[in-house]
Amino acid sequence: APYYDDEGNLQAQLYGGYAKVLENGLADVTNLRIDVYQNDRVALTIFAPHCFTQVVGGDGAKSLIVFSDGDVLIEMTEMSIIGQGFRFSSTDNRFEILRDSKVLLKESARKMEEIEL
Repeated sequence: APYYDDEGNLQAQLYGGYAKVLENGLADVTNLRIDVYQNDRVALTIFAPHCFTQVVGGDGAKSLIVFSDGDVLIEMTEMSIIGQGFRFSSTDNRFEILRDSKVLLKESARKMEEIEL
């Protein structure tokens, strides 16, 4: 399921192995993958075995919310992040891991000039 901003730009693309639509636009999703776009390219990919999604708002100001108490993996070019429980909002492209997060830097991140390790 694609999600676009108000200007028609692709913000996120959601994939799921199975989805069950519940009340109030809430969906129970297994084997979730979300590709988050920035400047027309995938900036990061989120993986979760189980979560809930919901589109909230109205009158053209819709926002996508994705949340779970379970495992999550975020893959980026420079690093991977794992943790337990998460919440994602497309309003500000904010992704929050709720607990037990760990950041794994990839070798390419160590070579970035603007970061001192």
